[in-house]
Amino acid sequence: MGGWGAVSGPPTKNDPPELRIYEIFEKNKGAFHARFRDHAARLMRRHGLRIVDMWESRAHERVEFVYLLEWKDEAALAGRVTGSRVGSRR
Repeated sequence: MGGWGAVSGPPTKNDPPELRIYEIFEKNKGAFHARFRDHAARLMRRHGLRIVDMWESRAHERVEFVYLLEWKDEAALAGRVTGSRVGSRR
């Protein structure tokens, strides 16, 4: 059977960037973008994650904030994989 099958381990630097999609709302879109720019993007850089590209999309009357994320080295990847995801709530 074709398809993705089992994963042989965590993603590596050679894998394509990670796609992230967040639904945002018109009423707080400006605040969302300011917070992402001023806080999330800064934290990502600090942890060795790089935003490759970002944009807004509309799908079925929803506004989505989309971005591609990659990591600079195995240490950044290890932190991402072990649960220290930027933006996670603990």
